[in-house]
Amino acid sequence: MSASLLATIDRMRAAGCQVYPVQADCADDGALSVALSGLIRETGSSVNHVIHCAGSLDAIAWQDVTERDIARLLHGKAKGAVALLRHLSKASLKSCLFMGSASALLTPPGHSLYAAANGFLDALAEEARENGLPCLTIHWGVWETAGAADAVAQFRALGLPLLPVDAGLDMAHRLVAVGDSLTHGFMS
Repeated sequence: MSASLLATIDRMRAAGCQVYPVQADCADDGALSVALSGLIRETGSSVNHVIHCAGSLDAIAWQDVTERDIARLLHGKAKGAVALLRHLSKASLKSCLFMGSASALLTPPGHSLYAAANGFLDALAEEARENGLPCLTIHWGVWETAGAADAVAQFRALGLPLLPVDAGLDMAHRLVAVGDSLTHGFMS
């Protein structure tokens, strides 16, 4: 895990959250099953809250996109979100937050597949809510310390502000708290 991710986890814990980060290919049913079983065994509890962070920022011109590119770029964010919902218990899940991207609305050149994956999260969250799962997608701008360097440069070039980590965590908490009336939000 990166230093910025560890710092974010420390902030969440300092705010009173019990955080158990799990790194696994969530689009791989076997790996996800092993990871969730291990988490349940470690904590002695079911999974109540999930934050799904995945994606690939590879820039590919639309005319150059191949089927392999589509499969690779949709793998973690879209396929992974579907697998997570399949493995989570409707009875114990209190919140599921999909970390989307502002690119669903403000797509930089070469990122149409990433934008599509983020748009897919909205539809998936809405379908999950219709089936009784508390799901929310937030389409974030670029976080000050957690964004990819090229994304930071693109946001700055567009004159868009970077999101301070503490403000992002606070907003995520607020949106999840009122999540029963939302399926997605946008934050920059």
